[in-house]
Amino acid sequence: YLPRAQTRSFIQRELDRIAAQGESADSENPELPQTLEAYDAICADVRLRGVSRIHGGVLPGINAMSLPVFDANGQLCLVLIALGAQSTFDTTWSSPLERRLRLAAQQLSADLGYVAPNAPQC
Repeated sequence: YLPRAQTRSFIQRELDRIAAQGESADSENPELPQTLEAYDAICADVRLRGVSRIHGGVLPGINAMSLPVFDANGQLCLVLIALGAQSTFDTTWSSPLERRLRLAAQQLSADLGYVAPNAPQC
């Protein structure tokens, strides 16, 4: 959600780190993007869904979901992240957990003055 100019160096550093690991990165976490195009595709999916998820790839045995929280100017100001054991933490789309996290992120955004683009205006 942040501008590319603000994130470019971080993204490139991570892609370089993944490339340096070679095939071991692929086998340890097949969800990691290997190219800028793959990274952009992941970002597009996250923006479309409004949620990101990972299945044990960053921390073995740990699943995670994250959702953006926006301020009154529509800028990303924090990310709501939930972590749990892979055996019990349901990260499927539209799971009860995902719905609760989405509601919490929406409420936090509203509390900070954010009005969603599709929200009805009073």
